[in-house]
Amino acid sequence: MAASDPTKFADSGTGETAVAGDHKIKVTLTDVTKAADATDKTADVEITVKKGAAAQTLVSVLKAAITGYAVPGADGKVAEGKTAVPTTRWALQTALQKVVDDFEKDKYTVTVTQFTPTYTPAASGTNSASVLADEAAGTLTSISYDYTVSESRTGNPVDTVGNSSTVTATGGSWNGTAEVTPPEPEEPTVTSVAITAEGAGDDGSVEVEQGGTVTFTAIVTGSDNKPMTEITADKVKWPVEGATNNTDTKIEKDGSDPLSATLNVASDETGDSSKLTVKVTVDNVESNTVAVTVKTTSTPETPDSGNEESGT
Repeated sequence: MAASDPTKFADSGTGETAVAGDHKIKVTLTDVTKAADATDKTADVEITVKKGAAAQTLVSVLKAAITGYAVPGADGKVAEGKTAVPTTRWALQTALQKVVDDFEKDKYTVTVTQFTPTYTPAASGTNSASVLADEAAGTLTSISYDYTVSESRTGNPVDTVGNSSTVTATGGSWNGTAEVTPPEPEEPTVTSVAITAEGAGDDGSVEVEQGGTVTFTAIVTGSDNKPMTEITADKVKWPVEGATNNTDTKIEKDGSDPLSATLNVASDETGDSSKLTVKVTVDNVESNTVAVTVKTTSTPETPDSGNEESGT
């Protein structure tokens, strides 16, 4: 399988149904079961990967509506991608109210407080200032309006969505805030680490025979309630101290869970005074230490093979 034409990965779409953000990938499929000279051995497939839409906010939906309005030209048409602006205060207020209701019904109230259309003079020499609101005098060129958006329950104004706009043939102006980009989630922060051993006593220590194994588990506490699956193996270290056989006495992390590890004790391990210590560090935060007592494997006594004295 091979992908071709790297320019198809550009952040734009092509074709009548494509939208900005589409990615088109051309893949060549080869049927390996057919003869090398078969005419239908390969086929090209074009895959369209859709870019997910950004999450909507009150700012984003109102900004899209307000900047999406345009004044129609002399032919009654608006620029591509624009919507004809309502030409009365009440119609505009109703349209903007529908926008916020579609976003979250009954939560916000839109009020258009001032509505001023501007027309070009019908004939040269006409004083444009005297015909600003006289539709019969000329052609509509712009509409300026003031508006408020408030919370319906409290009446408190929403400042982030602006308060005025001027609409021309090219679109409406916006004086609200820029679209807010959600902050990147913080990396999980490890605040403490504890360690437990399988079969540990009340004091947390554990015993293991020479040649035996014991499993340890790290219990991690972190900020932001992040899942511990985000802690990767490279951030977890399991040091063992006190071993006399550093080759065969070793601890190995679980392949699927770095917060679990198994200590393998060499068959000839005696430990430093018969004790090993195990701890774990996660993101450089160190745990408590667990003491491991190495029990010497007892060797069964061999009966005396000498001849027993017999009485005469």
